[in-house]
Amino acid sequence: MYPHWRVVVIGSLLLAALVAAAGLMRPAIPPPVSLASGARVEWTPCWFWVSPFKTVQCGYFSPSRARQPGTGEPIRLALVRIGSNNDAGHASPVLMLHGGPGYPLGLDRDGMRYWRRWFAHHDWNRDLILFDQRGAGLSRPKIDCPEYHAAAREIIGRPLSIAEEYAYWARATRECHARLTARGI
Repeated sequence: MYPHWRVVVIGSLLLAALVAAAGLMRPAIPPPVSLASGARVEWTPCWFWVSPFKTVQCGYFSPSRARQPGTGEPIRLALVRIGSNNDAGHASPVLMLHGGPGYPLGLDRDGMRYWRRWFAHHDWNRDLILFDQRGAGLSRPKIDCPEYHAAAREIIGRPLSIAEEYAYWARATRECHARLTARGI
């Protein structure tokens, strides 16, 4: 048998212990925060991988216990707080607003890979707060227009004039608006 088998076994056990300890080092989920207005932040486990050596919090912001008219579904805006890269980070956080309307900021698993890389390359002394605007990305209720996807599939590869293409998009917009209005959104 290999003469250094004990070194291999002990090394493997130490590695397994370190991996297990890293999983246990995740910070506790903070309690919900409520404001006098009724607005509330509920912290949840993150839906993507987080290094045990980085401060990241995930959750949902609910403005004033608001509910979507017509559906009664609570309005919840997905948010992620990425802690400062340096210990002096006690300044006010930076709130990242994205364009829109309706385009997600990228809080899903794939998008968070980008944000982690982006934040790692900047030496900020502030926390970064990311959130998906109402109806976009992971926020609820989701306002989506599958009619636009259908129009895109119909248009692609067809030699249409500007007026013909505009007619497809206008029809998709009317259909989406009618469907959302019928749902009370």
